[in-house]
Amino acid sequence: MTYIFPFWNTLKNPSSLTYLLEREEDHGPLQGYKKSVFLVLLVAILLFVLRDIWGMYTERLTEILGQGFIDRYILARYVSIVGAVLIGILYFVFYYYIVTYFISLLTDIPYKWIQKVQLYVISSLLFFNFLELIIFSVIQFVPIFSPFSLAAIVAQYTSNLWTLYFFNQIAFSTFITIVIQYIFIEQWFEGGRKSLLLRLIVLQIFIAVIVATFSTSPYIEWIEKGLN
Repeated sequence: MTYIFPFWNTLKNPSSLTYLLEREEDHGPLQGYKKSVFLVLLVAILLFVLRDIWGMYTERLTEILGQGFIDRYILARYVSIVGAVLIGILYFVFYYYIVTYFISLLTDIPYKWIQKVQLYVISSLLFFNFLELIIFSVIQFVPIFSPFSLAAIVAQYTSNLWTLYFFNQIAFSTFITIVIQYIFIEQWFEGGRKSLLLRLIVLQIFIAVIVATFSTSPYIEWIEKGLN
């Protein structure tokens, strides 16, 4: 018997996903799941490409155009779009594979089961990123930090970049991520609910630390020096 992966229905009824995953072990992969994965990946790529085309975080390219280097600007634009595609892929890979691995490690729940949950997480994160793009397009301004994060509040008390990038990861989307993960994983987790919630929160803090450290590291300068 073949079972279909109903993306939206399982989101509305988390317990139905448990039923499908248990049947998957006996009847093979869920029909339509790979299509859902591909569509989410495609949306991730398109989102980052749209951000790049709109000019989000591409100030250096504007400087090249302002200096009159048209040919160099066109080449830089193509390279930038290719980079946006790669970033979209890496964004998906990070949440679908790497974060999934850590959650599976923390909860001792099958890796493939967590991947299904992460598909919903990625979808919600892409929604918030798309919402940000709409807001920035309307106001014609791109702030350094997300309007949905705590960074704007923390910026009133400190100018430390690492701290600000850390709290930029602590956003409303982070809360939604934890809620989605908790609702699904709680059905399979053999430990207590508080223990699961604590592990999910710690994981988000760890991700925030990694992102803040990466964002404030002079890796671009290191790369440029290595190429010279």
